[in-house]
Amino acid sequence: MKPSLWQPPVALSVQEAHIMKRIRKAQLFVFLRQHRHEVLDEAFQQELANLYRKTERVQPLSMVDKSASSSTGLTKPCDPISPS
Repeated sequence: MKPSLWQPPVALSVQEAHIMKRIRKAQLFVFLRQHRHEVLDEAFQQELANLYRKTERVQPLSMVDKSASSSTGLTKPCDPISPS
């Protein structure tokens, strides 16, 4: 499954402009915010997306039917260890 393309806004929000005025030492972050639409253009995002393997989306283990684990004899991860 490929991630969708990110299309960030070019213009700074009022809050972003206020924060960027106060930044003194982290000028790299200011630069990246001002130029992210150029750096992360559609062609670059497509190139990054092509690096992902095309796989079927699988269900997380926590969502798996609990009755299936009882038939296999596996214990629940939260079972306390009984003292011997």
